[in-house]
Amino acid sequence: MAAEIGVKEAFSSQSTELRLLIENLPSPSIVKLTSDKVFNPIFGWKIPKELRAALGKGMECRNKLIHTNGDSINLDLEKVIDYQEKVQLLIALLLQIFGEIIFLRFS
Repeated sequence: MAAEIGVKEAFSSQSTELRLLIENLPSPSIVKLTSDKVFNPIFGWKIPKELRAALGKGMECRNKLIHTNGDSINLDLEKVIDYQEKVQLLIALLLQIFGEIIFLRFS
C-alpha cells in the first residue's frame, strides 16, 4: 500500500492533469506505473527492473491474501521481509527524486 501511495503521489505532484487522472480513474499496476515506458518519460528516472518485478510479485501475494482470506497462499516470513525491504527501497528512491515534499500530506 505504501508503495502505491508513494508512486501515485509522485505522479500527482507533476501536474494537475496527472493528479486528476490518478484521483479519478482506476490506476494501472505499480509495475506498469513504474515502467520505463511510463515513469521514465515523465520523471527522467528509471526504477530498476528487478525492483519492479519484486514489487509486482509482492503485490500479487498481498492481493491474494486480501481477496481469498489467505486460503490459497503460503506466507513465508523471509518473502514478507524481502517485500517490505523492496517497498522501503522504492520509497527511498522516490524521496531521492522528489524530496520529502510530496509525502508531507501523509505524515
